[in-house]
Amino acid sequence: MNPHCFRPIGSRSLKMTREAAARRERGFTLVELLSVIVILSVLAAVAIPAYNSYSTKSKFTEVVLATAPTKSAISACAVAGDCITNAGDSERINLAIAPAAAVTVAPMSARAQASGFRAPMIAGAAFGSESATARLESAPAQLVALPCVGSVSDSVAECSPPSKFVQAVTYNSFGVITATAVSNAQGLQGETFVLTPTYSGGRVDWSVSGTCLTRAGGALC
Repeated sequence: MNPHCFRPIGSRSLKMTREAAARRERGFTLVELLSVIVILSVLAAVAIPAYNSYSTKSKFTEVVLATAPTKSAISACAVAGDCITNAGDSERINLAIAPAAAVTVAPMSARAQASGFRAPMIAGAAFGSESATARLESAPAQLVALPCVGSVSDSVAECSPPSKFVQAVTYNSFGVITATAVSNAQGLQGETFVLTPTYSGGRVDWSVSGTCLTRAGGALC
């Protein structure tokens, strides 16, 4: 038997170890690099939009929650019967305070005086001379003062200031609440969240609408 035909087992293991080390030193192959790039691209295409949508929804939650005080106030007023009026055979929410008639005195024009026009006399109106005419005017209807955000007008009491993500929360005489998000801020583009009440049998039910449902990037509410 030729002793040169045999090689120690330890030398074979050492050779395999050296070959493995050499492969590691060469780094990734082109196929491996392409596989990693494809996997990362797929994750980016799926995960990033999903994260952005989740982040925007969480911010819009502040807009939805901002309507809670106004919603509760309208429901309480309606259930108590203080904000309900009859419309035919049905009852509906009415947050408008009846306007009071105001008497104002305005001077007559020179043309009216020259033509001999005499204004109709209104009881209770004080006339300094016949050159003045009185007319009845109605003051603009005011709304019941309820919680609101970021909108101050003659018909609504002073509101809370806007917050980081809430631009305004307003309501009309029918109890419809409109909450508006801020514009061009961290994914929000002025989307609206609208609550419309329906009063029946001493109960108020709310339906949701607004651009938060029809947003191109996905619904926020």
